[in-house]
Amino acid sequence: MSFGFSVGDFLTVFEQANKLRKRFVNAPAQFDALSEQVRNLSIVVHDEDLALTNVVLDTQLKNDIRKIATSCGNVLAEVERALERYSDIDTGHGVKKAWKRLRWDQDEVRDLQDRVCYNINLLKGINGRVTRDNVVELLEHQKDEQHQACLDWLSSTGYAEVQSEYASQRQPGTGEWLLESSIFQDWKSKPWATLFCPGIPGAGKSILASVIIEELNTRYENDQTVGIAYFFCSFQTHDDQSQKLESILACLLRQLAQGLPQVPESLKALFQKHKGRGSRPSLDEYFLTFRATLNQCSRAFIVIDALDECHSSTVTRLLDFILELQASNSLNFLATSRLIPEITARFKSKPTCEIRAAMSDVMEYLWGNLSILPSFVSRDPKLQEDIVHKTTDAADGMFLLARLMLESLQHKSSPRKMKQELDALTSVASHYDIAYDTAYDKAMERIQGQVRDQRKLAEEVLSWITCAKRPLTALELRNALAVELGESEFYDDNMPDLEDIISACAGLVTTVSRSSGDVIRLVHATAKEYFERKWTIWFPDAHSRIATTCVTYLSFDVFEEGICSTQTNFEARLHRYPLYSYASLNWGHHARNQPIDEILMLEFLSNTLKVDACVQGLFYIGGYFTHSGYNRNEPPGFTGLHLAAYFGLLSVVTCLLKDFDPANTDLTSTKDSMGRVPLAWAAYNGHTKVVDFFMEHGSNANSKDKTGRTPISLAASMGHLDTLNCFLEHKIDPNTRDTDNRTPLSWAAYRGHLKIVKALLPKGADPEARDEYGRTPLLWASYEGWVEVVELLRERDVDIETRDRLGRTALSWASENGHVVVVKLLLEKGARLDSMDAEGRTPLAWAIRNQQEAIRLLLIAAERSRDGPPRSRYHDTKLESTSKHVVPIFPNNPKSVATGKEQTPTSKPPENNQSNSDNGRCFQCPLCNRASLTSNRHVLQRHVRDLHFPRFRLVCSESDCGRTFQRKDKFMIHMKDQHQRDIHGEEMDAFQKEEPLPEGCIICQRLVTSWEEFYTCIETHVQAPSLAQDAP
Repeated sequence: MSFGFSVGDFLTVFEQANKLRKRFVNAPAQFDALSEQVRNLSIVVHDEDLALTNVVLDTQLKNDIRKIATSCGNVLAEVERALERYSDIDTGHGVKKAWKRLRWDQDEVRDLQDRVCYNINLLKGINGRVTRDNVVELLEHQKDEQHQACLDWLSSTGYAEVQSEYASQRQPGTGEWLLESSIFQDWKSKPWATLFCPGIPGAGKSILASVIIEELNTRYENDQTVGIAYFFCSFQTHDDQSQKLESILACLLRQLAQGLPQVPESLKALFQKHKGRGSRPSLDEYFLTFRATLNQCSRAFIVIDALDECHSSTVTRLLDFILELQASNSLNFLATSRLIPEITARFKSKPTCEIRAAMSDVMEYLWGNLSILPSFVSRDPKLQEDIVHKTTDAADGMFLLARLMLESLQHKSSPRKMKQELDALTSVASHYDIAYDTAYDKAMERIQGQVRDQRKLAEEVLSWITCAKRPLTALELRNALAVELGESEFYDDNMPDLEDIISACAGLVTTVSRSSGDVIRLVHATAKEYFERKWTIWFPDAHSRIATTCVTYLSFDVFEEGICSTQTNFEARLHRYPLYSYASLNWGHHARNQPIDEILMLEFLSNTLKVDACVQGLFYIGGYFTHSGYNRNEPPGFTGLHLAAYFGLLSVVTCLLKDFDPANTDLTSTKDSMGRVPLAWAAYNGHTKVVDFFMEHGSNANSKDKTGRTPISLAASMGHLDTLNCFLEHKIDPNTRDTDNRTPLSWAAYRGHLKIVKALLPKGADPEARDEYGRTPLLWASYEGWVEVVELLRERDVDIETRDRLGRTALSWASENGHVVVVKLLLEKGARLDSMDAEGRTPLAWAIRNQQEAIRLLLIAAERSRDGPPRSRYHDTKLESTSKHVVPIFPNNPKSVATGKEQTPTSKPPENNQSNSDNGRCFQCPLCNRASLTSNRHVLQRHVRDLHFPRFRLVCSESDCGRTFQRKDKFMIHMKDQHQRDIHGEEMDAFQKEEPLPEGCIICQRLVTSWEEFYTCIETHVQAPSLAQDAP
């Protein structure tokens, strides 16, 4: 029989086999084996039918299955014919099979049996192939997921969204002049090329940058060896984390890595190193990973748009980074910017192509948009010519200005008025800043000429966008516009449509699509600059109106419920009331800029439950609670005075304390759930006038919160110099200590506040004060890499060899954490290279352990430049030399560190004729160049397991923190410092998490399948000098 292949055909074979099995009933014994094989075939066919359900098969596999299905059908048909020959119907007993007494052809039966077995094996082989392919596919899927996790960890910036946004704004056919220019063609074709594209505001630099990116993507879309990365700087996110140097580098690196066939191993190593710790790479690590990634690219292009819209210090460091990277890699770099002298100077010797909208492009845009003008224009060709040519001349290469001028003509009621407006606009276009001011003035005049509701809507929108503390989503803004003063609840049907908002604003605002939702913003950086200068003219009470809206929103009856007791309920509140987060975080900042109605304010602050709800939103930013001492499930204990002090609202504090009796300190000494008085929050946020007011009214400046922090300690740690000086003028002790014995100077050094350190030292702050962990301000500054603080403390003759309770020095901490400049400074001051901590590790050992390559080279160079290498008390071998006279530290049949069971080594140990006895020997770990030796191999075994290859890490589960630690001491410090929890002994077991098993031994690369096998292999490799004669 013939089978046209489909999975259902196996069901046909299955039914055919089952039918034959019934015919074997009462068959002679000669048929038993054949009957059993037919039964087996039916089972395998059924299993195969199930296995292939919903499986996508390739062409070859389909053909193979078709052949097997046909073969199965054929052999079963022959079995059926054979049965027909050997059986017959017994008419005497009804319809019943009777077996003929014929001579059995044993060869025929055996042949049929073999053919059935053969088909069974074929089916099993197919099943194996499908299973193997599925496993491979699953492994590839898991690998892809791991790669995506690595890229997502590196950066989540929506760079593609921004590119698409600018590309959509391009007028068809524009920008071709740049792509066809010889200077751009040279840049694109020659490796290591740099091209600087400056331009005046509104010239279309960002649009042209998107055109360039699109050109590169199109040109190299089929070449995965070419890396393309870009970044659009933006005035809207000038102070946002996404525009910090590290964020920009991460975004660029992600794009370069994402385009490659495989994620670079260096990037995966960086991911594995930092993901578990909750840390981010240093600039040195970014540089090395960039270089490794670029080495996998045949060509690479980086495009940075609008350098002028990025912070000046970030621009300087970004250009330093890229230009240094370019010196050793085939990297093409293009940047756009306004003509800023500091930026232009960096490209002085580089090819330059000024960005100006080509007249043909501007004219094409104008001709394509004349339809927005009144209908009488379409009937007057001469007027059309005048509008296009005069506007093009006046725009002088500025696309944005041409657009604004065209829109200003939109509502003229006659040809004469339109010509007058056109003449007025073109007369001031000789200088672009005046031209833009005029264009924006005209836009505001159009808004003022609208009907009352439209005018009011536009003014509110523009005031919110201009004065808001961060960019608003469209939904947040619509919520704000829907709030009605005096109402006690929110009405969804009072929200204006987004289209009406944009229409009312006369082309001055636009929306940008983001993964988090549409963001509404001003149309251009020049518009932002205009309103930052003139907001007091157009909407002088903006901050007061915004603050009033926020307080009204927070006073809705729904917030009478107080805090949300669960995370689910809290997130539901955030979703239901989109303005809740912004209002909680910023109402006080707006109220500090401009006062609001006193009655509204006091009614809100006197309602404890509404204040609680506000504080819950206040302490929740970006998905986590910002103050570790705050329990989201309990009322924060804030009073209205706490909240007023937090935001620095002096007039409100004065009002609340108007009838205050200094003899009764209950009001100013009331503590919240974190143990802080109102004065502490004023100090924390640097509101000096409020602090001074509290001090004058007898508030206790030595009041301590739950962690022992005083107001002066909070001011010092947050870097508020004026507030600190206020405390010092009131003779507050600068050496007050918290529960960890840390002083204000310790906190200031830890946070890198140089001015605070300078202010504290002359007032008697102890530069050698030790905290609970034995750390001095110098050790904290070195730990965090604050070069100027380290230098200042060293000038005060602070001992640079001072050690903490772990035996760590300043050089040790700086080496571990990758602070190259601090290491250089400490070496210049004579810091010892051979200082060993309690574990016997030197600074070099820490640098090697944490893969700080630049510091490793620096320390080795410093060691060689000094008078001889550092020596341990046991031998005179250099730290990095551990290869002479080596013996294995483990016996021939070593015990696994993990299990204690004897196992066979997974690789052959180095041959050595010396005895393996421990007697008279010293053992040294070459993995960390440990200078102190041990005479006990088991101590060294624990050292290798616990410090180099831990099976478990400690994971912090407090407040969605998620940081992980390898060392118990660091975990204890973190829990005490960040979460005010003392964790000891067996309590740590609850925080343990098993590490992913390495793919193989890091020394010999041998694959391993268990931790026990991994430890055994590592132990086999670890060797030590045989120094019996030198042992003490």
